[in-house]
Amino acid sequence: MSRRLPERKRRDNPARLRRARSQVMRALCGHDRGEEMTLEQLQPYLMVATTIFSVASLAFILSLVKEVRENAKERTAVMKDRLDGAQEELQRTERWNQREQGRLREELDRLKDQLNEALTKEGLSPQNLALGRDLREAAAEARAQIQGLVNEMQDKLSAFKSDGYSAKEPGWGLALARGEMATGRPSSAAKLFDEYAGKSDPTWEGNFVRGVAHANAREGRDSDIAALRAYNEALVFAPPTLDQDMRSRLHGYRGAILKRLGRLPEAEADLQLALKFATSAEERHDALYNLAGVYALGRDRKQMLEAVRGLEGDDSYKRAIVAHLDDYFAAYARDPDLLSMLK
Repeated sequence: MSRRLPERKRRDNPARLRRARSQVMRALCGHDRGEEMTLEQLQPYLMVATTIFSVASLAFILSLVKEVRENAKERTAVMKDRLDGAQEELQRTERWNQREQGRLREELDRLKDQLNEALTKEGLSPQNLALGRDLREAAAEARAQIQGLVNEMQDKLSAFKSDGYSAKEPGWGLALARGEMATGRPSSAAKLFDEYAGKSDPTWEGNFVRGVAHANAREGRDSDIAALRAYNEALVFAPPTLDQDMRSRLHGYRGAILKRLGRLPEAEADLQLALKFATSAEERHDALYNLAGVYALGRDRKQMLEAVRGLEGDDSYKRAIVAHLDDYFAAYARDPDLLSMLK
């Protein structure tokens, strides 16, 4: 009895495959019988040929698939290594950024405290800054110290923002805004007040000084409107116990900005309230000066002269009227009665 080869070996035997191919070719060419074969006779040989070619194609496809899978695995491994490296680098960068942010915060807190202390020592509270106080009366050493702190804080704050950190810490901006007001830069101070406090400031003092900064910036209608809004907020948050002269000042400053905006009836109403609340000559004269301007713009000569007459003895306001003979008082720049009062 003949020994049967294992199935795999029989299938893979090269000699057997060669014999099968040879038989197929002889059958197709009619070598065995010397004549052409019918289709039915050829069918078994065709099936053998088809099987041979199918096996070869399948082997090629399987080999190609295997190679593609191996390449894909290699690319996946490479990408995973790169992503892991990038993730580690990102984590290191985030840890460095957190340390850097903490360092800058500490420096800004230190500068804020030093600047507030120096301003308070010179009596430059938000209220006094709003009333016109600045560093001009301070000693040279104090001026240099405050200017240096302002400059250093500006640099640190710029570095903090340039690194993409959120700098919405009100204490920093408000301290720097006070420093800008004290050093005579109301425009910069106004921007800082808006950025770090703005409508969220619940104090009358903060809104008052913000209004003064915008008014003193004199950058046109937009800054005048910003000043008016701030004065409105200051009056909203002013407590019932507020000093009468300070309440007079709030109404007087709002009346003055309304005058600048050409809203004369509203300006007159506020300035009359300022006169009503005033207890000191300074506040009374400030209200009368602005009322005189309102009446001059409204061509009410009688009321204008009466308001100017109330300034008798206060040369500073008379000089202010002379300085505005080309705008607020232009209609009466050659009026003999007005000019005689200003001598």
